[in-house]
Order: sequence, then structure tokens, then C-alpha cells
Amino acid sequence: MSKVYAVHSPEKAALDVVFVHGLDGDAYKTWMRKKETESFWPQWLASEFDDVAVWTVDYDAWSSGWRGQSMPIQDRAVNLMALLETKGIGERPICFVTHSMGGLLVKEILMHASDGRTEFAAFAPAAKGIVFLATPHTGSGLTKAVNALGILYRGTDAVEDLKRNAAYLRHLSDRYRNWADETKIRNLVFFETHKTKGLQVVDETSANPGLAGVTPIGVDADHTEIGKPEDRDSLVYGQIKRFITKLRTAEPADQPRKPPEPRIPARSGVTNIISGHVTGPTFQARTIGGGIHQHYGGPVEKVAPSFEVGSGEPGWSNKFRRIHAEVGRIGRPTSELRREGPGVVQDFENDGWVLCALPDQDVTAVAEDVWSALRYVGGRAAGMTPFEATGFPEPGQIIGNDATQVALTGGAWKSGVLKRDSQGWRWEPVPKPFIKTHTPHTLIWPGVAAQPMVRALTTLPWADECEITPERRAEIVEALPSSELTRVVGLLFPQSTGMSWKRGPNGNTLSTFSYVLTPDGQPGVSAEVMVSLPTTTRSSFVSCAELRFESGRLSPRLTWWEIVEFLAAASTTSATLLPRIASDNPAHMRWTSPPQIEFRLTSALSLADLIDFTPLGESDARSPTKMVVTVNSATGLDRDLTAQAITHMAHSNGYVDATVRRLRS
Repeated sequence: MSKVYAVHSPEKAALDVVFVHGLDGDAYKTWMRKKETESFWPQWLASEFDDVAVWTVDYDAWSSGWRGQSMPIQDRAVNLMALLETKGIGERPICFVTHSMGGLLVKEILMHASDGRTEFAAFAPAAKGIVFLATPHTGSGLTKAVNALGILYRGTDAVEDLKRNAAYLRHLSDRYRNWADETKIRNLVFFETHKTKGLQVVDETSANPGLAGVTPIGVDADHTEIGKPEDRDSLVYGQIKRFITKLRTAEPADQPRKPPEPRIPARSGVTNIISGHVTGPTFQARTIGGGIHQHYGGPVEKVAPSFEVGSGEPGWSNKFRRIHAEVGRIGRPTSELRREGPGVVQDFENDGWVLCALPDQDVTAVAEDVWSALRYVGGRAAGMTPFEATGFPEPGQIIGNDATQVALTGGAWKSGVLKRDSQGWRWEPVPKPFIKTHTPHTLIWPGVAAQPMVRALTTLPWADECEITPERRAEIVEALPSSELTRVVGLLFPQSTGMSWKRGPNGNTLSTFSYVLTPDGQPGVSAEVMVSLPTTTRSSFVSCAELRFESGRLSPRLTWWEIVEFLAAASTTSATLLPRIASDNPAHMRWTSPPQIEFRLTSALSLADLIDFTPLGESDARSPTKMVVTVNSATGLDRDLTAQAITHMAHSNGYVDATVRRLRS
């Protein structure tokens, strides 16, 4: 039996907050610690807001199952909407607070309402925000979460029904993602960081809904405890209180829409109302949640929605059918073709496979784990959805779950590679093309920028938190003497009698790092490494390794291959060594935009006083005082790529005869 309990119901409420539990939960125990009634935190929220109505829902999510004959999830959604409507919920803005699989039920409620062909259509525009506490969103996340719940709850009917209908639930999540992108409904997402009986049900990857601007927040709790904050100072309670405050001060809700009247075309000899005595079997049909319910005078039977391969967008049927037949094992579609990111996508029932394609390109088949990983790595992209950022796998491939490297194209982040190692998936850019521009942070250290120098500056727009700790700082200081940078500086100045690293002039604080290398016996020459963490005006981690000269002249002058050697070592130092000061696992930090490396050569008078330009050939331009090239890279450039970058930089400055071979001479 379903019920809605009023925790707080003011006469003139500006917002309804509705709590919806998941499997094996109820209206109260899901939201309180053991039997401590004072820990029932929906009541805390009620005391915080005079004009917010707070409700908690109770329904059977245990014995009968979510997709059992008596109450499948689609019918449960209609059942709860009808129940909520009797309380006046849906007539003003709504915020849902959900735990675990309760989030799936709320998704079904909103997808049913958004169809517009229902008397409950008003729920869709009324919904202004959803809080997801440990709800799985991605395809693989759903599978893993259901399997974990199956172990925790020992294979109850509810869990078995979830397993049987995993394809439908994945499709539900995809529909919600597209709808949320269109409506801009606000989402607040949490995931547990502790295991429950040895299992982590919902991790960060599966908790990520794949919406631009939505960042899953980790909570020091297990799958059950995440919905039971200890006090009003806890992370979950504080964030939800803040979320509700924002919803209250947002623009007034749209007026609930009047459900459209059904349009049934008039046909001769046909009436729309059956009356009087009817003999023989009768057939009635109605739509619920996108499917057809057949009624032959007995129990209502659910028939899954039917989709055709390649249907939904014109011009794709033949291409999608060809690769569907070639793969052979992905089953039937669970959705129509939809536009997503740079192309089109269709979901399939077996193991979460999808088919995707870029405009005018061949179709690619992608297994569930790879597709979910792609959504995850792009999930923090600034101002765009994950696939708009990363693009799709290159056309015409079949990519299984055993893939470890996937080439990507078509996204705003340009060409990239999805890579997997023992620690998970990450995105890396392909280090081309080279561009003749500097990065936004090129003058972040203005005190040294005016000196003649050779610099590699790395910008890492991390989406995840970072900090400099004493332990990491000590690790970097210890690593510098044996670094590739130190080795190369020693090769450039073999006459030096030793190398010593000391604290540098550009700050060693909680957010900065600066160390200087001085070659003994080589006056006027030094190398420095620098780090600056994100600030209130700059969202990126920035690091730098450079070679500086007190005088604008050097004798003998450096060769271009010596410049290549130094910049290759400097880029690797700034992109792979220095980031370890701010993160234990910098290679797996996620991006808001592509990482970049800038090579910069400057001199107040002429770079020809520092470097021998003869191998580059002649130029119609004057000898430059500045040369710059930038490339997308997360790991630094090897000597070959560095040489290509220098050649591009030379061409941009009029040395059109420059080649990599000439740089070596």
C-alpha cells in the first residue's frame, strides 16, 4: 500500500519537498538513524523553512517487486502521482529527494508526465530539482548496483525484477538525461565512498548522470548511511538545505499545463464509447510509460515498447542495420535513434551496447563499459555535455568491453584517446595540431617573464579538487635532483661542477611551489620549476619548467637540438612530475577542458643572441624576440613531437625552410 505522510504542510507553501525511498526502505527509517526519532532529518528541513511543505512517501518496494505483475515501475509511478495529486502536490514547484532506486522511480514519474498524454502532465514542469542519494545512472552502474543489491538483499523478487529489466532501466536513464538537458532541471548528486558488507553499490562513475555542470559529491558513508546524516552540520544535510534555498529563490514555477485532450479521428461507423450489452471478448489498449497495456477482460499485461534499428532520425536506417547485423549479439533496440553530442545514438538490450555515428560517417558499435567510461571522463566538461566534449569513437568500429584504448573524434575537445589502465579510464588529447598562440596563463609569473628564457608551461584544467600537502612537496623536492630536467641541464652546460636545487623566488605556500636549479660554475644561468594551484579567478592547475639567462647573450649559443632536448624534458617535468605535488593520481583527474602545453622562447633583443638560427635557413622577417607554440597534451612531449612543434614555430616566424632534420644539424 502506498501512502504520503505530511511532515510539514503550511497553508501557503512555495515549494513541495518529497522524500522517496528505495528498496527495503520506508517513509521514516530510510531517513533516520536507527530508532532515534530526533534524527529524522526531513523534520529538520521543515523547521528551517516556513514556506516549504515536506512530505515523505511510503510504498511497497520489497515483496511485490518493481516489475512484478502486481505493480511494475511504470504503474507504481502512476500510482504515486495519483497519490501525490490528492495532497495538492504538482500544483506548485517540487523538489524530490531520493535514495538509491527511489531515484529511478522519480525518473519514471517525470518521464511519464513529460509525455504530455496523461492527466498527470503537470508534474513535469512543476519539478524544479532532484536530489539523488546513491542512485545509479549509467548503464554499467545500473548493472553493478543491481548485482550488488542482489547480494545484499539475497535475491528478493524486487532485485530479480530489476535484473530482468536492466535494459529498460538503462533506457529510462538515457531518456531522463536528454529531458534534463532540455528542461534544465537542477540536480544534486551524492555517492557513497564506504562499502556496505564489503560491496560498494554506487560509486562515482555510476552516480554521474552525465549532465553538464553536475558533479557527483562523495560522502563518507555506505549505501544505507548516506541517507541518514548525523547532524545539521553534515555534508549531505548542508548541501540539500542549500539546494532547497536556491530553488525557493529561483524564478516562479511555470503554471501546470493542462493535459492535452486526446485526438481521435472521426471515422464512419465507429464510435469511441462502448455502451450496452457486448458479447464476445473485448480488447482495450492504453499507453503507460511508452508501452502498450493490453486488456482482454482480465489482468493488464505490459508489452514492452517496440523500436526499429535505425529509426527515429531520417537517413540512418541502412547504416545502422548493417552494423547491427555484423555485430549480431546486441539484441533489439530499447530506444529510437536520438541526437546526442556530435551525432546520433541508439541503445540496445543486450549488455548495454549502443550504436553511434557522426554525421555522414559509418556507424560504430560500443559496449556498455566503454560507453559509460566515455560519459564519465567527459562528465565535468565546462558548459557542455560529456559527448559534446569528447566526441565519439572513430567511425566503423566494433568496440568491446575488453578495449583498453579507443580513438575519439568529433568533439569540442578535438581528437583524443580514451585509455584504460589498472586504475581505470582516462581521457588524453592527441598532441596535434600545433597552434601559434599562447595559453591564457602565459604571464602567470610576470616577475621572470621579461628575462631571456626557454619555457614549457602546462595548463591542467582539472575538475577535481587538488591541494599541496607537505608530504607531496617533500616528494617533489626529493625527485628533482634525479629528474630528466636536471640531467638535460647538466648536458647543456658540461663545464659546470655540480647541480643544486634551492627554494625559488616565486613562492612556496599552500598553493604555490618554486625551486631553482643553479649549475655550479655557470654564472647567469638557472632553471626553475613553478606550480600554482587554481584560484578564485583561475580554475586550472598551472606548472612551468624554464631555463633563464641573466644576459641576453650566450657564448657559445645554444643549438636548436639542445632547445628540443630541454623543452622535451621541461614539458615532461611540468606535465607529469610537478602535478604530483597536488594529487596522488594526477593522470586520472578529470578535465573541464583540454590540457595544454605552451613552448615559449623570449629575449629582450633577439633570440639569435641565444640560439644559432643558421640551421633554420633564411627568413624575410626580422630576427624574432619571441616565439610561441601551443599544443593539447596531458603528459608532455617526447623529442620527436617537440621537434615538430619547434619546426611549426619556426615556420610561423618566417623560417619556411625549417625541418626536423635541419634542427638536428
